[in-house]
Amino acid sequence: MLAEGENIPLAITTIGEKQYVLVYSGVAALRASLAADGATDTSAMAQPAQAVLRFLLSGTYGGLIVDPASAPARAMLSRELIAQMMEQADPEFSIKKLLAARRTETTPDEVVAAIPSSRLWIAANKPEGSDQVGVAEARAADGDRLIEVFTHPIEIAALGRGDRPAPVTGAQLGSALRADPELAGILIDPAGPWIRLDRDHLAPLMVEAPGDGD
Repeated sequence: MLAEGENIPLAITTIGEKQYVLVYSGVAALRASLAADGATDTSAMAQPAQAVLRFLLSGTYGGLIVDPASAPARAMLSRELIAQMMEQADPEFSIKKLLAARRTETTPDEVVAAIPSSRLWIAANKPEGSDQVGVAEARAADGDRLIEVFTHPIEIAALGRGDRPAPVTGAQLGSALRADPELAGILIDPAGPWIRLDRDHLAPLMVEAPGDGD
């Protein structure tokens, strides 16, 4: 409904002079909040996350609070942070939607197909004692090396390693895989929901286009 421009009543709380929209990560969090407030006449409906964030930015709200009755686990996001997050995010959230949805046997191929048109990031770091900047890799249980790829810089921050986000394209990922046969593939959003894509899945990205160079 929000995505279609409809104006629906939202749960709001006021902190100081700013109003914050209340949102919930699931039914359990909503029930906990209703029990804490003693509310009995509240209706709830699921809305796409990007629609909620865009609606918030279109108004004068100061931000949003996720799962308000779950303190200290609740999250409070300022308007400024949300605006920055949306500016850096893929406009369609294409890959994130696929990762959050129910997985099928076609999910890997769908994710690979979405990579060229999506905004993606890698985690850059500088090993101690070195002047060279490296790219973060994951090591699978079987020893395979995987490039860590992220759908948003905040996914990198969530790992708490101090890495810096750097934008990456599908063509650059394909080039990196061609240049290093020891790389087994990529791991998207290691903090979850995540997906591992091996070289066989990524073959469409590894096709060298005319004029490409490693």
